[in-house]
Amino acid sequence: MMKSHCSPVYDERVGQYLHQPASPKSIAKRKAQIRTTTTTTTADVETTAIQECYSRLRKLVPWVHADVSLSEVELLQHVIDYIQQLQETLDSAEEREDISSDSEGMTSACSDRESDDEVSH
Repeated sequence: MMKSHCSPVYDERVGQYLHQPASPKSIAKRKAQIRTTTTTTTADVETTAIQECYSRLRKLVPWVHADVSLSEVELLQHVIDYIQQLQETLDSAEEREDISSDSEGMTSACSDRESDDEVSH
């Protein structure tokens, strides 16, 4: 059996070549190609967006150098470590503030007592 092709047919009434109507099989094939192209394009866009995000993360972590090759998992682990380090730094700074404000309160209370003692003597 010979395959039918969409070959141009000369129409004398119009004076030009016309294409024969596409077969249902060729229409289905074309729709599948369009879906594949659309899916591929969407996946490419998502991949590009993800790569841009990894690039931004790489720039945010100070000890990750651009010339060092890291897998995405390794990069994420460095980001997690960096965030934990920042959190620990914030927590210790808050502790120091709490301690210093407590000691200032104690110093103030002690000086109030000393002035009360001086007045009573």
